[in-house]
Amino acid sequence: MRPHGPKAVPETTPDSGGRAATKRGFRKESEKEVRTGSSGSIRANERNVVHPATLWKTLAVAALGVWVGTAAAMSQATARGRHRCRRGCRFDAKQWRCLCPRRTRHGAKSMRGMVKVPADCYLMGKNKLHRSRIKRYADYEPAHRVCLDAFLIDKTEVTVKQYARCVRAKACTEPLAKDPNNHMLSGCNWKAKGHGHHPVNCVDWNQAAAYCKWRHKRLPTEAEWEYAARGTDSRPFPWGRSPGGSICGFAVYKDRWGHTGCGQHGTYPVGTHKPGASPFGALDMAGNVFEWVQDCYDPHAYRQTKSGTKNPGHFCSGPAKRVIRGGGWLSSEGGITTYLRNKVLPNLRTAAIGFRCVKSLTVRPKSRR
Repeated sequence: MRPHGPKAVPETTPDSGGRAATKRGFRKESEKEVRTGSSGSIRANERNVVHPATLWKTLAVAALGVWVGTAAAMSQATARGRHRCRRGCRFDAKQWRCLCPRRTRHGAKSMRGMVKVPADCYLMGKNKLHRSRIKRYADYEPAHRVCLDAFLIDKTEVTVKQYARCVRAKACTEPLAKDPNNHMLSGCNWKAKGHGHHPVNCVDWNQAAAYCKWRHKRLPTEAEWEYAARGTDSRPFPWGRSPGGSICGFAVYKDRWGHTGCGQHGTYPVGTHKPGASPFGALDMAGNVFEWVQDCYDPHAYRQTKSGTKNPGHFCSGPAKRVIRGGGWLSSEGGITTYLRNKVLPNLRTAAIGFRCVKSLTVRPKSRR
């Protein structure tokens, strides 16, 4: 007979798998509770846990959205900035400014201090009123009609201060300095105290051409220089006719009493004689210093040039003589006329010669030299 009372549960009951049945039952019950969520706190925790792959995906989408928004905003800002840049320049969004090529930026600056000379035709040279029995023509004869494109010309002669910038940039060589023992160099303005705004002199043709090239300009042709000085009415002086008596109020020259430089025995600061302006506003086209031009000297050039020639010029290379125009502080009244031509060697450096530059407004084919 079986004893009364509670059943004695065996601690282990072997099954077919060789494991304790009781222990297996307890393990299954526990796994079921966890799986079915008999405990509410465990189920809530499982719901709040985010899988790492899902987290990284969310962060990547957010970053992509921020990047797209920033790129769109920068694109709009760049478009607005680019609209403010002038032609030939590009907008840099990183530096937030317009970047222009050196030539464009420098060219804009180089146009300062220049006056515009419009395209037109004029009568170049002069015909003598009286001629002796020997038909000897001057090199500025005969008067002939030439036509020019529009161009810009420096309002004044190049100053010592302006030329010094080119020397510091190592694009130009130094002019000769003042030498009291040499009468040709006694009036040189280079390194002379207080002469920064005087015209640079004691430079040769090659030095003048190098400076103009550094400024993205060039030396004027004879035709351009004369047109800028006298206009279309063939005036003998830039301001018109000679008023009679001294003209020191119009130009720096050797007056009738032999006082060179109107008594100063040297140059004046550029632009001080405003009544002597040319029809286009260029100053000091007569007196102060002679000015180098691009042309080589040819005594028969005017007689060989056909009337109506457009943009004439007489170019050469080597040691051929060059033309200087305008007269200087050592010249008499007859030597500062707008039509007079003078010839010197290109390597001559004297206190009486300076220069100014021009800039074409139309693109021309390069001339062979």
